[in-house]
Amino acid sequence: MKSLLNCAAVLMLAACGGGSEAGNSSFGSFDQKNVGSAFSKDPAPDIQCSVVLYGDSIMRGEPLVQEGPQRRIQRARPSWNVELRAVAGQTGYEGAQLAMSDPRPTPAVVVLQWGVNDATHRIRDFSLMRALIDKVREEGSRPLLTGPSPTTNDIPSWLTVNTMLYAVAQDSGTPWANWGAEPLPTLDGIHPTQASSDKLVDKLIDVLDAECGAISRS
Repeated sequence: MKSLLNCAAVLMLAACGGGSEAGNSSFGSFDQKNVGSAFSKDPAPDIQCSVVLYGDSIMRGEPLVQEGPQRRIQRARPSWNVELRAVAGQTGYEGAQLAMSDPRPTPAVVVLQWGVNDATHRIRDFSLMRALIDKVREEGSRPLLTGPSPTTNDIPSWLTVNTMLYAVAQDSGTPWANWGAEPLPTLDGIHPTQASSDKLVDKLIDVLDAECGAISRS
């Protein structure tokens, strides 16, 4: 809890200091040759793994950035099968309800990225996300929570949602990618720049490596 509060303080300072890139119409610096840490280490290049990505426009990425999370993960781990099922504007409350009846490959790592829109709409009910985590496990797959990405809009609501989702991760024993650990530049106060998206995705890949490895050993 203390670390989450410290994170909120850092985000508030970033917001006051103009840390975001609101109004920037460019995609940021995208270069196929400019690879991050996820590309420098592939712990098991031949491993087969199914990954399903749920979330909102931040998980979709494109067309706000030139290379969204799904394409970056697939490029970094070409032997994986990465499916994008994120819906722009979706909250965790809406998305989890729809995903309950969504057919998925099994076993798979099922990534739940929702949270930013829940903060915007002040939604505090994450019971359906808890239920979805249970269902994913019943299917023989492994759920993963990213936590909401950094935003400079409505910091108190963001902190509440981040804290609540972290509690869901802790209570359910679900891996937590901790996307809100540090402030990152955004296009508009909410959506990450290309460079920020890349950093978030590379953090996710680190957790995915462990989860896909666990599936391959089971």
